[in-house]
Amino acid sequence: MSRFARQHFSATALLIDLLAIIAATLVFGCSPILAQTNPGSSPLTILKGGTGQVTADAARGSSGLNIEGYTGHGDSIYSILPTDRVVGTTATLTASRTWTLPAASAVNPGQEIMVADFFGGVSSVNTLVIARSGSDTINGGTSVSINSAYGAYRLRSDGTSKWSALISSASASTSTAIKTPLDYGAACDGTTDDSNAIQDWLDGIKANAFVGWGLPGRTCLFGNNTHGNVAAPGLIGIRSGTTILGNGMTFKLKNSATGSSNAGFVTANGTIDQVNGATDIYIERLFIDGNRANQTNSMASGAMLYVIGSTRVYLRDTKTVNSRSDGLYIGGNIATGGRSTFVSVINHEAGGNYRNGMSIVGLDRGHFVGGIFNSTSNTNNDGPQCGVDFESDAGVNTLNSNITVFGGSAVGNGGTLSTTGGSGWCFFGPDPSGIAVYGITGSSNQRWGVAGGVGMTPGTVRLHGVSGASNGSGLVDTANIRDFFPTGISVGAADSGGAGFRYVRVPN
Repeated sequence: MSRFARQHFSATALLIDLLAIIAATLVFGCSPILAQTNPGSSPLTILKGGTGQVTADAARGSSGLNIEGYTGHGDSIYSILPTDRVVGTTATLTASRTWTLPAASAVNPGQEIMVADFFGGVSSVNTLVIARSGSDTINGGTSVSINSAYGAYRLRSDGTSKWSALISSASASTSTAIKTPLDYGAACDGTTDDSNAIQDWLDGIKANAFVGWGLPGRTCLFGNNTHGNVAAPGLIGIRSGTTILGNGMTFKLKNSATGSSNAGFVTANGTIDQVNGATDIYIERLFIDGNRANQTNSMASGAMLYVIGSTRVYLRDTKTVNSRSDGLYIGGNIATGGRSTFVSVINHEAGGNYRNGMSIVGLDRGHFVGGIFNSTSNTNNDGPQCGVDFESDAGVNTLNSNITVFGGSAVGNGGTLSTTGGSGWCFFGPDPSGIAVYGITGSSNQRWGVAGGVGMTPGTVRLHGVSGASNGSGLVDTANIRDFFPTGISVGAADSGGAGFRYVRVPN
């Protein structure tokens, strides 16, 4: 290209640029060059494709594109505006307050509004309720609540009639991996009835959605669960696919909870009816206290923890104490939902319960290791008052089968009982099958260390090693349990089955 041609090309390009600048100035009211080189010049308005602002922060704010913004509000009700983005407390609440969302249709689909206790003024008593507008729904309901200081909810609209609310708790469990009861509004302060929040927590972590994380050393009261089975408000459901790492957290029945016999936790899907059992449950280091001394009804047919008609349940280092009935109940009925199957209980502690420390009524394929089952007693002369009671209450429909027991101790069971029972380890009801017991201890029980029920075929339970002392009737009820080999014995009266043995019969 010649020098003249190059100069002509440059001049033409410059002319085109100048014409573009003039056109932009005429159409948009400002020069792109001026807008870029002079921050103080008038920016493009939102209607003309700009932000109306000259800084990035202002462009994102409420006077620009309204992407970000904060609205503070104090100790009173509030109607959240469609233009609000983050709404937070500015004072301590002196009563429960309700902040009402705008209509879901008033904001863009997918738009988020965050409501948070910035001030830390919310408590388990003075809650912050986030309510729907009109007939909209929030997580399928009418409202959600912030029940602890510094909690928050992030809410997104479908642009029509529904809000999805995701809680962001002040607890340390706000990751996608774990959730504590605090994330669902529980106070766990030992005085507040957390029944509904506990049920919401269990429903939130079910189906392997989250790992339930216990609050170390905290006590959460329960006793009136209106989010579960209203016919039995003392019951709280544990659903399929639940994993709980309790960390020593305690669920405690509140004083004079219901006056009914049923108050505790039950593995159940849907309605908490003890029939529709759950599957795949793992619970570790969770404690349940029946608060027996402060209940108006001392005898009951319930339990602190029911495993009913359920499959693949694993309990490890758990505790059920001070129940006004059973501590732990495992079973089911073939006629009404089926027996429980594949249940493992490792190092469970049951103490101070009223009826039995642990009842096994309708279990096939169970595995029990270690554990302490002590001080089951009452003063009403009703029973069985056993540390552990293997009993088929409804004949073959609740038959126990294919169960192994390794170790474990049962001490100080039985009180004023004058009928069958009052022993450390009890095997009652129709003949079980495949029950093998290894190396257990039974001491200081009202009657036997190990007792067998009248009518049960001797030898049905294979007892391999038992030790103990100071039982009222003796170590082993040899009239009903014969197929055993004792260990840890001392010389006593010949064939006494009591303090010791002068000789031992060899099992067939």
